[in-house]
Amino acid sequence: MPRIRTVATSMIGLAIVAVTTSSPVGAMPEPAALAFTAPMQLDTVAGVPWNVTVADIDQDGHADIVTADALQAGWGGVSVLRNQGGAAAFDRPVQAATGPFTTAAAVADLNADSRPDIVAANSGDLAEGGVSVVVNHTADRSGHVEFGQPQKFAAGLSPGQLAIADVDGDAKPDLVVGNLLNVVLGAVDVLINTTEPGSDRITFGPPHPFAAGFVAEGLAVADLDQDGRTDIVVGETGSSTVSVLMNRTPGPGATPLFETVRMLSILPNGVGPVDVNNDGRLDLLTSVAPGTPLAGVLVSIDDATTGPPEFRPIGPGTGSAGTGFVPESLATADFDDDGRIDVVTAAAVSIEGLPGGLAVARNLTAPHAPDARFAPPLLLPAGTGTNAVAVGDLDNDDRPDLVTANSGSLNGHHAVSVLRNRTGLPG
Repeated sequence: MPRIRTVATSMIGLAIVAVTTSSPVGAMPEPAALAFTAPMQLDTVAGVPWNVTVADIDQDGHADIVTADALQAGWGGVSVLRNQGGAAAFDRPVQAATGPFTTAAAVADLNADSRPDIVAANSGDLAEGGVSVVVNHTADRSGHVEFGQPQKFAAGLSPGQLAIADVDGDAKPDLVVGNLLNVVLGAVDVLINTTEPGSDRITFGPPHPFAAGFVAEGLAVADLDQDGRTDIVVGETGSSTVSVLMNRTPGPGATPLFETVRMLSILPNGVGPVDVNNDGRLDLLTSVAPGTPLAGVLVSIDDATTGPPEFRPIGPGTGSAGTGFVPESLATADFDDDGRIDVVTAAAVSIEGLPGGLAVARNLTAPHAPDARFAPPLLLPAGTGTNAVAVGDLDNDDRPDLVTANSGSLNGHHAVSVLRNRTGLPG
């Protein structure tokens, strides 16, 4: 059975909370042919789901679906589709209004009550409510989900991306916010979590801005230099750059401190730190618009053996994976159980029922190889305007499945697609 190891990023929204870096080294098993079910189409009450993530909201052992709905009542919100278990059947969605034009959602236990809360980025809010938190009040295994009223916090100008990680080492999940329009103070804001354990009142310190490029449309967090501190990677389409913010925060209670390194990349709208060649170091995947069948995802190998990463310049010569056109989101997992992390992208230029909404590229890179190698992509149908993809085991068979947010759904009909992973199974 596959061991699920995933990282997900997107144009506006989904970002990773943690990255697993350990990987087997040595000969790789013969991979099975990739196989996924036809998409199961799910509705949301609201339209234009911009992003999607997967988490067990009601703590029943089944992964639920959370979408960021740009056109929900109140101009934005999140929807939760509770997983009924079994063969991935879902309840009707439960909505929570969060703010104008909600384009990102992330999940973490912010108040240490053992329930995952939801954070939303409201890119239409240009004032003080750019980030909203709804506290999870769901009783474990109750069969329904329940949330408190949204609590709003200031971030940068037009927050469009979210990641959650412990930035200062105090064991509390902090917020990393990517801003679409904040080109003066910084493309990234960090909000340190100061919430009292068990409290329904969520609190954060003031936003700390950090300069990167312009228009942060890809965001990911991971410990790139293996110093125990969470670093930040930002894809910036406005400046065609990827910024790597190395965490230099001294420790709990200290002001967040980052050192920025910037690389050129053509319209990067998704970033993913992942160990491509199984050498124990995180490399960097970047999805680029408009994308092509040959090089929609570019790979930058980390040549360092210790200390800060030494990423090669991003470009086709560093290795690439095909995607189809206009990849707006990428996610990774070992889909074929061969010990190598594969990549999947979501294509915004897609029509329900036709292949191309998703492109899954199998990783063929040899262990410790200096260059990455991926198989031609398997093109799969999803929905119309597939804007984001997330990975999670929805049917508890230890295989990573695919979930998409289809932004072409203006009224919530077929707004989410679920493709179950059948790789290696008979039939």
